[in-house]
Amino acid sequence: MISILRDDQSGICMLGEGDDCISTGSQVSVLLSTDRKRSQTDACHFFTATPNPQLSLFKPFIFSDEVEL
Repeated sequence: MISILRDDQSGICMLGEGDDCISTGSQVSVLLSTDRKRSQTDACHFFTATPNPQLSLFKPFIFSDEVEL
């Protein structure tokens, strides 16, 4: 999925060259079973938070009810 978001030839990755559209950020989510008894891990979401998915790092985020700091 990340390689698809980085593909500028398909038009999904808009870098603002020749048009007015620019990608503002990208997200990929790994979603697991909704059955909490079967799933041992939480879903993981990857965000760039930057406009160019070709050069940006996809940073992982996990949202959990059981956070220990």
